[in-house]
Amino acid sequence: MNNKILIVEDQSLVATEIKMRLESMGYLVAEPVASGEEAIEYIHEHQDIGLILMDIYLKGQLDGIETAEIIHKEYELPVVFLTAMCDNLTIDRVKHPMTYGYIVKPFQKNDLRIGIELAMSRFKNQAKSDPLPEKSVPENKKFPFWDAHSLHLVDAEDIIFIEVSEKIIQVHLADAVFSQRSTLKEWEEKLRGSGFLRVHKNFMVNKNKIKNINQLGQGGHEILMQGIDISIPVAKQKWKRLKEEVMM
Repeated sequence: MNNKILIVEDQSLVATEIKMRLESMGYLVAEPVASGEEAIEYIHEHQDIGLILMDIYLKGQLDGIETAEIIHKEYELPVVFLTAMCDNLTIDRVKHPMTYGYIVKPFQKNDLRIGIELAMSRFKNQAKSDPLPEKSVPENKKFPFWDAHSLHLVDAEDIIFIEVSEKIIQVHLADAVFSQRSTLKEWEEKLRGSGFLRVHKNFMVNKNKIKNINQLGQGGHEILMQGIDISIPVAKQKWKRLKEEVMM
């Protein structure tokens, strides 16, 4: 596992012990955080997290399950829960696609290793089977956008990239930008099978409009697009798929 494991645990001694155990097994481990809010902020600022070990009962506004739901939706990262509770109510709450494992405290060193390896195996297998059957955008399909004066009908092939900020989508063409309230998830469905790739939580690109892919420090990458002066970041967990798609 090349990416780091993030431990989300509000008991500092427990978090330190888990970190030491993981590092002794050869895993790369980020500095633990103590709340759901800190976990989301850390993942947003760092693109090197591959798995989260999440205590269910955290202090703060978000508990572990609520935090995991946000991470699953926004970052598509696997979460393995840690808890001393194994009652029916807790188990029912973690019955969710975001759950890749469940380790009951107190646990042994081997419990961590098995839980992490099974979670990563399931996550990789799911990623391979995740793409829905390719359903191309119908030929001549146009997407409507209104501006202050008129209606514009846009062909998918003319879209260079799409970005999202504060739940507002911006669709970039060579000579125009159109905005609407939507999500990248919705646009992934609209453009499925037409050569668009989600490369970051905030960006989706038309692979036929990629000009260059540059390697950055610490294993990062950025994309330069045709017809527009902008560099688009590539999330580390998206790099493998992007590489496979552009080299097909």
